[in-house]
Amino acid sequence: MGWLKGLFGGKRSTETRSDFADLRPESERKTEHKAQSRLSAEDEQIARRMVSLIQQCKSLDDAAHEEMKQIGRQLCENGGNDRMLLIAYRVQALGRRVRDCELYWDGICGWMY
Repeated sequence: MGWLKGLFGGKRSTETRSDFADLRPESERKTEHKAQSRLSAEDEQIARRMVSLIQQCKSLDDAAHEEMKQIGRQLCENGGNDRMLLIAYRVQALGRRVRDCELYWDGICGWMY
C-alpha cells in the first residue's frame, strides 16, 4: 500500500527531483527558467491575455479559441518557436499549463497537441 500512497497520496515536493531525467534541451530548460520572471511588456501582456483566454474558452470553435490561434500565428511570424515557447512557459508560471498552449496552437509553427 505504501507505493500507492507514493504515487497518489503523497505530498508534492517543490524541490527538483533527482530520480528522473529531464530530457529537454538545455535551451528549453533555460527558457522555462527565464519565464519564471516578468517578461518584456509586450510578451507579458500576451502571456496574461493567453491565461485569460484559456480560462474563458469553452469549446474549440468559440471566439477565445480563435483569438488564441491568432496570437500563436503572430508569435510564429514574429519570433518563431522560441518566442512561442517562452510565452507558453510564462503562461505556466502564471498558473495554467504549457499543454493548454499546445492545444490552442496545434499546427502553428510546428506545435503539436
